[in-house]
Amino acid sequence: MRVRQVSLGVGYGADGASRRPLGMVIVGGLVVSQFITLYVTPVIYLYLEQFQVNVLNRTSFFHSGQTQIPSAGGQITAHDGAAD
Repeated sequence: MRVRQVSLGVGYGADGASRRPLGMVIVGGLVVSQFITLYVTPVIYLYLEQFQVNVLNRTSFFHSGQTQIPSAGGQITAHDGAAD
């Protein structure tokens, strides 16, 4: 399938010049969608997580219910606030 799409984008085959714009759109759309999925979306999630920790957890209305409690070994562990 991808080989046919790339061949459309390059313009190989009979009357390839008329199908080349369609191939360029298909290949370009695949490249852009993979870039967004692999790079942009995780960065947005990281920024939203930092925003939640720095801003929203300061108010009781938006508090996520998780707090960070230092353990005896000095490491910080997450605690969900539920009774143990």
